[in-house]
Amino acid sequence: MYYEDGVYYWYGENKEHTDGKNEVWTWGIKVYSSTDLYNWQDRGFLIQPVLDDPNASMFPTKRIDRPHILKCPSTGKYVCWIKLSGPEAAFTIWQAGRPTLC
Repeated sequence: MYYEDGVYYWYGENKEHTDGKNEVWTWGIKVYSSTDLYNWQDRGFLIQPVLDDPNASMFPTKRIDRPHILKCPSTGKYVCWIKLSGPEAAFTIWQAGRPTLC
């Protein structure tokens, strides 16, 4: 979760296509926002799934852990750090100019 200017941002793996019957682990990263921690608004995808490249870190069968978001004080950019598990264990880092889009 990230907090800025009176707004909470909640980030997580999108599991809407994960059903245990296929190999889909996650369908991108979603972001939600709230000003009171009770009422949440779906802000859409922080990071879209990559469907045309099986080697991409955001391909739906890649086993990713929950995203971590922070703001870099020297650049003012938002940084998203994600760990990939499994045989191809690695890290992927994304950056953006606002907390709702990478």
